Amino acid sequence: MSSAEENLKPREIREKLLHAAFELIAEKGIDAVSVREIVERVNVSKPVLYYYFKDKEDLCAQLFAEVKIHVDELYAERKASGLSLREIIEGKFRHEIEDMRRTPQISKLIIRTIGNDNRDRLGQLLCDIQNTGRNMMLKILGEAEANGEIRKGSAQTIEFMVHAVSLNLLFMSSHGKMSDIPGDFPERMTQLILNGVQP
Repeated sequence: MSSAEENLKPREIREKLLHAAFELIAEKGIDAVSVREIVERVNVSKPVLYYYFKDKEDLCAQLFAEVKIHVDELYAERKASGLSLREIIEGKFRHEIEDMRRTPQISKLIIRTIGNDNRDRLGQLLCDIQNTGRNMMLKILGEAEANGEIRKGSAQTIEFMVHAVSLNLLFMSSHGKMSDIPGDFPERMTQLILNGVQP
């Protein structure tokens, strides 16, 4: 047993393994990362990884599942907050920008996974995460339509534009261009999106 294994609580070891996998996959892609590299990064033995995860795919699946839970909670929180549609969209962009600046590996991980031709469990989890976010946004927009905040029939168009902005942010982050985004970007982009659909 290594000193890292002796000094950490089980939950901490699991979190460190997930974090190491996240960083390595973002750097190299899922297929290029080995179990050996993950355990070396955390300074634990392979049996420790296998205690927490069935295999590398299970580790990655659990990593993506945690991201999905975070996305679900974020949208549920926004929906329950009583914020206006403008504030929800601005908050979404602001949150994405902050996340990508704080952890640029997120963008690389997503782009590497999207670019993977395999429709494996990991690719499916990423699609599920994306669909969860898009469906929650459509639900919020549908309520805004029903309340007269936006024109009838415009929810899908707005969701498409919001999603396009998010993809552009993802692309900019993966190319190290987040510093090019002005501080008022969330407000300006939200204004552009909502200008044409307000009743």
